Amino acid sequence: MRVPSLRLWLPGKLRLRQPWARESASRRSLRVNIGVAFSLLIFVLGSGLITFSHERHRRIALVTASELFERSTAQLAADISSLYGPAETLVNLTATLANELPILVTDRDLLLVHFAAALDDHPNVEAVFVGEGDGSFFLLRSIKDSPDSSGLDTVVPAGTRYQVESVERGQGEGAQYEHVFLGKDLEWLGANEAFITGYDPRSRDWYRLASRSSELLHTDFHTFFTTRETGTTIARRIGETKSVVGVDITLEILSAALGKLSTSATGEIIVFTEDGRLLGSDKPDRMGGTGKLRPSGSSPRIADFDEPILDELFHRFVEGDRDASLMLNAAGQSWFASIRPVRFGSNRESAFMAIAVPEKEMLSALERVRLQSAAFALVALALSVLFAWYLSTSISKSTAQLAAETREMSRLRFHSPITVRSRIAEIDALARSMAVLKAALQRFTRVAVSLSAEEGSDGVARVLLAEAKAASRAQVARLFLVSDDEKWLVAFEPDDAIEEADVDVRAGGSASIGRARIALESTDWQGVSVPPEVFALNAGRTVIDGVDVEPRGAESSVQADARLLLVPLKADDERAIGVLQLSVSPAGGASLQVDEENVRFLELLAASAAVAIRNRQLIEAQQATFESLIRLLAAAIDAKSPYTGRHCERVPVLTERLASAASASEAPAFRNFHLDEHRARELHVASWLHDCGKVTTPEHLVDKATKLETVYNRIHEIRTRFEVLWRDAEIDYLRAVDGLPGGERESLSAELERRRIELRADFSFIASCNIGSEGMDEESVERIRAIGRQAWMRHFDNTLGISQAELKRMRNHGSASLPATEQLLCDRPEHRIEWHAQPDPAERERHGFTAPVPENEYDHGELHNLTIRYGTLTAEERHKINDHVNQTILMLDSVSFPKNLKRVPAIAGSHHEKLDGSGYPRGLGAQELGIEERIMTIADIFEALTAPDRPYKRAKTLGESLLIMRDMGEQGLIDAELLELFVESGIPQEYARENLAAVQIDIPISVRPAVNPIGERINDER
Repeated sequence: MRVPSLRLWLPGKLRLRQPWARESASRRSLRVNIGVAFSLLIFVLGSGLITFSHERHRRIALVTASELFERSTAQLAADISSLYGPAETLVNLTATLANELPILVTDRDLLLVHFAAALDDHPNVEAVFVGEGDGSFFLLRSIKDSPDSSGLDTVVPAGTRYQVESVERGQGEGAQYEHVFLGKDLEWLGANEAFITGYDPRSRDWYRLASRSSELLHTDFHTFFTTRETGTTIARRIGETKSVVGVDITLEILSAALGKLSTSATGEIIVFTEDGRLLGSDKPDRMGGTGKLRPSGSSPRIADFDEPILDELFHRFVEGDRDASLMLNAAGQSWFASIRPVRFGSNRESAFMAIAVPEKEMLSALERVRLQSAAFALVALALSVLFAWYLSTSISKSTAQLAAETREMSRLRFHSPITVRSRIAEIDALARSMAVLKAALQRFTRVAVSLSAEEGSDGVARVLLAEAKAASRAQVARLFLVSDDEKWLVAFEPDDAIEEADVDVRAGGSASIGRARIALESTDWQGVSVPPEVFALNAGRTVIDGVDVEPRGAESSVQADARLLLVPLKADDERAIGVLQLSVSPAGGASLQVDEENVRFLELLAASAAVAIRNRQLIEAQQATFESLIRLLAAAIDAKSPYTGRHCERVPVLTERLASAASASEAPAFRNFHLDEHRARELHVASWLHDCGKVTTPEHLVDKATKLETVYNRIHEIRTRFEVLWRDAEIDYLRAVDGLPGGERESLSAELERRRIELRADFSFIASCNIGSEGMDEESVERIRAIGRQAWMRHFDNTLGISQAELKRMRNHGSASLPATEQLLCDRPEHRIEWHAQPDPAERERHGFTAPVPENEYDHGELHNLTIRYGTLTAEERHKINDHVNQTILMLDSVSFPKNLKRVPAIAGSHHEKLDGSGYPRGLGAQELGIEERIMTIADIFEALTAPDRPYKRAKTLGESLLIMRDMGEQGLIDAELLELFVESGIPQEYARENLAAVQIDIPISVRPAVNPIGERINDER
């Protein structure tokens, strides 16, 4: 369970990290808030009014635009009506007149006069004509502005008012064409002799359609044959004849009318057909400048002009908006627009009028009003901000001072009292409350710092008692903590001298004062009621003179003459871990200070102490658990072998003693080495775990006392083979002497005895070599090989009764037939066992392991083992033994040690390193080995040399061990100065008295060996 704690930082000044520290960066002062509030209010109101006014005016402008467009459409309709109405009347009148007076058609002169009068009376009519059933045609055209308005590629005489186009076709005769230019009085001015057009009215739509009906005909907009202008024709049949009278009306007058309607330089007014042909525009250049067709001879189309607004208008028209007011977006701006149908003539609705004006242009006046309103609002806003700033400054001055005091309190700065006062009652009350709070926080923070500074539960208890005693004016302050078995409240006193006494406990009194412990029984104790300390603990509430302080804030909870105050040590909702007892003697009239404020302070103080004590108890429990696990692992390693027992226990003793001596030494070599609590803890853990990797080392290697020993000693197999040779010699003798005379028998008997002596000598030699106590020279190696070459006969299958692993290794090496000849000693392929899991090169490189890895994991070859030069371990077995250091480093590196124990893997894994770099597993040198690693190395070597329980070597005496270590120091293998300190401090002698047999203590305590009479090499450091 995680216990909350007060986190303190002390970087020169005490600072408490506040939970609201990050949030304060986004806060603003009261002055700014008031000013911003007023400013935002004015801004929102002003903006709202301006926006409302703008939208209101905008809607009015839209309505006005719609009405304007309607008027423009009506005006255009009126213009068209003024154009088409008289023309229709002219056609009807002429058709009726010609029907009544046929001569009017046949007499060209009379017809000319009539047509001239009609053109003069109808200036919007381009031409008036008559077409007959035989193909004859007579047309009078009005020449208005300039000579080139005739539309012909010919020279028009000056003063021309009319031009006549005549086609006469008689029966059986060819067409006669005549093109004459007349003045205003119909005088002849000239003729176009080359006027031959091939024109036949009967091929034109106006004639064909009108000749079939007696009704007035309006043609679609089309191109006139002669002038190539765009316009429409109004025609009607004359009675029941084949003659048709008609007039041509061009669209030039339509564009002129649209130009008069235009009120915007950037706006658009067009008239168009359903298929997108442009009939008129307020911009004459779109119609060829004079309303004439472009050189292609076709009517322009809307799509030809690449105008986004025209394209958008026609798109909306195609989508169905054929009689509507619109809002469009085109060319990067908004437009007011309208599309309305336009009637050309009495029964014609095939054209539409579109008007579009940019919204910006339409609302330009409104925009000026809006800008003026915004300027006024900004001025009002500026004045409002100044007023709000003044008002907020006067209000927030006191709150700013209180905020500054709060910041000082958040930094735990309590050097000055709060003196802020205000005319505003709420702010003044806040200032007084903060003054009280500051004093309480100052007192509590000082206590919290003191509690946090203590590293043990005893120190926390002393601080708690001292502060509580001073705050309550108590004469006696005691602390009761729940025992580990939760059966007692055990008292703690500052002098740590607690006398246990069985004193009767009386309810509400102070009889429990002075008791060393109080039973935590749920029933009555010794026939009386439950002690108030137990009640306060179980209920988790403060008790004053036996009275429960509940409900909070009640007047009855404060007594002027209280003599016993019990405060539970309780954090949050957890169960109390103890009780704080404060009391005064009844004599003398003294009483406790138990006002509401002081009681709450004592409760908060007790809660803080509870957190601190529980944290320290948890830390101590975790450390105890960790320590027990370390010792458990060390005990398990020692228990693996009965011959290395207590090695993991004895090395820490030597290590800690030598480290203490080095820390206390004033020698220059150790001047910078100080063994503080954390460093001592780190070295302690490392020394206990220095051989933890041995849990992976096979026991038979740790215990291997002879060369041929694996899980058992194979010397017995060798001896059996010698027995076989012995019997073979006897059998050979008995076979040889059978039937021989006595003299020869004696010779063979002597040979048999010589063979027996030889076998005994060979086995004795092999057995002595198996011990491995002495170094082996080359002559001995050769003798072993010679002895091993002796042969014996095997009569049984050596692949029977063995494991699958052995069978796999012998698969290709078993005897094919029996009996088989075998050597006395040999290295067989099945003796070599490959690696089950090859060491990972990447992992070895990462940890800096430099020792070479043998080819096989094990080699049980008999000759290979018997010819070991020193000791009893092969290269494979020595690597396996030495690998325990690698495993120690790997295991400890995988442990998440705290910061103060980070060097445990390095210290524990370096006890086989040498100062000259010849050690293992990483080959570290003097520059890379700290003093802790050197201390560990000396302790490990000394314990290994003097250990009396190693089966693979004889235990060295104290003198022999120190001489060997002195030689190692002189050779630069271990730290000579540390070794000298080790000897001079008396650690070897003290250790010898505690752990060595009497026969091993061969030198007096005060004598240091001067020479090395042994010259022995250390071969095993297991």
